[in-house]
Amino acid sequence: MPGPWLLLQSIRPHFWYFVIADCQAAASPSTMSYKLETYNAGGSHLSHEDIAPARMIPIFAAVFLLAMAPLGGLVYMNIQESGSLHPSIRNLILALVLFFATLVLETVNYRSYMREGRGIVLADLLAEIGSWLAQLVVSLELLGIAWAWSVDEMLSPTTKKRQKQALLIKLVSFLAVLHVIFIVLGRQYDGAHSKYHESETVWALGLIAMRLLLFVGFAAGIVNLLTKEDNLLQRDFLLRLAALGTLYFLS
Repeated sequence: MPGPWLLLQSIRPHFWYFVIADCQAAASPSTMSYKLETYNAGGSHLSHEDIAPARMIPIFAAVFLLAMAPLGGLVYMNIQESGSLHPSIRNLILALVLFFATLVLETVNYRSYMREGRGIVLADLLAEIGSWLAQLVVSLELLGIAWAWSVDEMLSPTTKKRQKQALLIKLVSFLAVLHVIFIVLGRQYDGAHSKYHESETVWALGLIAMRLLLFVGFAAGIVNLLTKEDNLLQRDFLLRLAALGTLYFLS
């Protein structure tokens, strides 16, 4: 019988099985063309958990862009005055760009899901990678601030800069590659029936473990500085940095 047919049910979750039978089938195989579309309550492709993010993430992206306008003006003025940017400011800009790119990619993915019932896998993957790498940049910047003065004390002036740069390049490259590998490997469990949260896999737990290890390094650096610092203003700065940095890592 030609369609379309509409089946409505929203009392409770169901498993649906669709069976098509040709009662007049001949001995030879039959050919049939069909299209099956399923929607959640309210006629939406989105699950109940995804409705709010799909609406809010585009708003977050717009607000984020507007909020960054004053920062862009300050950065431009700084470049005009000094001719360059401090490495910490460059790292902050990189993290903000990655965060904004994450919001844009998530918006594109949700819009595709709302229209067609399936998202853009590459956009979703790149959004997750961008989010984790942005967090990694901020985490490493906090770690660098916590250990910068200690590194200055440990290395001689003649070799300090070269050794510090080589060590940082290796550390950042290793952690960035490791993050990407863990994210990609964790995606193979996205369709698992027993998975209720994105951080349930061993690879996701590995990402969290790296985050906690970075926090341990940050805390150790702060404690090391506090034991050697007698200046009250600098101690006050370190205590505020420790409190805010701890909140960031453990959030």
